[in-house]
Amino acid sequence: IGGIGGIAHYGNTFENCTATGDVYNTHSTDASEILEMGGIAGVWHNENGTTVTMNNVKFEGELHSLTKVSFANAGLVGAKYSSSGTGKLIIDGKEAVITIAGLKEALKTETYVKLSQDTTGTATSGGYNKAGFTVAGQTLDGQGHTLTINSANGTWDCGIYTNGGTIKNLTLNGSFRGIFTAGLSSDLIVENVVLDNVCYTFSADSDVKGTYGVTFKKSTLNGWTSYSNMFSNVSFENCNFGQGTGGYKYAYCRPYNNSTFTNCTFSVGYEFDSTEATSTLVNCYVGGTLITEANKVELLGADAANLVINNK
Repeated sequence: IGGIGGIAHYGNTFENCTATGDVYNTHSTDASEILEMGGIAGVWHNENGTTVTMNNVKFEGELHSLTKVSFANAGLVGAKYSSSGTGKLIIDGKEAVITIAGLKEALKTETYVKLSQDTTGTATSGGYNKAGFTVAGQTLDGQGHTLTINSANGTWDCGIYTNGGTIKNLTLNGSFRGIFTAGLSSDLIVENVVLDNVCYTFSADSDVKGTYGVTFKKSTLNGWTSYSNMFSNVSFENCNFGQGTGGYKYAYCRPYNNSTFTNCTFSVGYEFDSTEATSTLVNCYVGGTLITEANKVELLGADAANLVINNK
């Protein structure tokens, strides 16, 4: 179901097109069928050796379905037609990445890579042991989609191994460690990212103090957050910390690097271990209660006694 065509077929090119009407699926509640809709075309035909191209194409309406889903390709075009075809979808000169293999290939040559739909993949060699893939200075934009990494359940396995760069607009789950690094060659920025169904949300392992920092913004970290003393600075801004789901039920933070938490919220029952480094909380809450010098131990546990409270 599409605003212009049902199927973007063999080698079709859409140029300088704008669709303004809303697109409705009032028939199916099955997510796989709902994903076969888009503002321009419902699906794109990915026959081997063919390419579907969209240049300067806009969808200004809304997609309506009976079940809430995360639509592919920013709503322009739905899922690929076949699960086995190797054809390409090119949007404004960039290949729409839909697989872990595609992410790996795109990250080799592109500085800004977008994930075009929810994706599940298997970890392979990378980082200390296995990783879904590596971000090394590039920008990975999940565009609101979910990335699930399988076969990354070993102690040092991770979903994303990183040397720095930007990771944003993404939900990451399924791996033992969510985002992991053993050394940065540039600053790491994580924005609007949900880390859940992982043991460690963000972790780092190195004895060498580096010159680069880590910034988390508007992100959710459900699980165990702990990282070594290897960064020039670590800050969390407008982030939510809660209990993990799936097989990992931790609700715990233990930084080994001096860190600042500003306008962050911790779930009720969350524990904060401030014994290994200086952590400063600025206007942070547990549930709806502001964390103060007087109540920090009551709200975050006995090991929170060394927290520095700097409310403004």
